[in-house]
Amino acid sequence: MAAAPPSMWERLSASPSGRRWVLVADRALVGTVMTAAAFMLERAVLRSTRRARQRSSGDSLAAQVRLSLGDPKT
Repeated sequence: MAAAPPSMWERLSASPSGRRWVLVADRALVGTVMTAAAFMLERAVLRSTRRARQRSSGDSLAAQVRLSLGDPKT
């Protein structure tokens, strides 16, 4: 069985200038993944804060309505 030809990354990393490009590409990929993860985390935090804010404003609105109606629960 014949050996598989070297991949693009293997060919690039065989030369010193190619190693630099592989390093740059790796760093760019890591930066992209980290940026995407930070963006997703920020969206999750904003979504949960928005939900909490809506819940708390809904609770205070319900309390104001009960208070205005003279409901003894408040």
